[in-house]
Amino acid sequence: MTRVEEVPLDFTNLAHLDNGRIDKLLRRHLAIVAMDCINRPSDDGNRTVSLKFNVSPVLDPDTGDAESCKLEVECTSGVPKFRSKTFEMRLQNNGLTFNRDFPGELDQPPLFDGDEER
Repeated sequence: MTRVEEVPLDFTNLAHLDNGRIDKLLRRHLAIVAMDCINRPSDDGNRTVSLKFNVSPVLDPDTGDAESCKLEVECTSGVPKFRSKTFEMRLQNNGLTFNRDFPGELDQPPLFDGDEER
């Protein structure tokens, strides 16, 4: 009879679970935060990657003891919120308006007269 080889759950052996899908999942989330750092280097907010292990005991029906457990691995990532600069808007009954030529300065005169083409 062939003996079952049990290995400890650690980062080395984690790559063997689910045909390597957990390793690929972790790499994908690390790539997400890396790309955000590359795309928004001036945003000094933290990027996070979390690897969460959800463990629940499996009880032996005869003894009530837990000799095994069910394990689920959850991976999440987070990047800082995307925020634009602040724009001044004019309040209207039907919504908001802004200065097309100078979106940051509501009362700045237009660049062109009404007759000139934009």
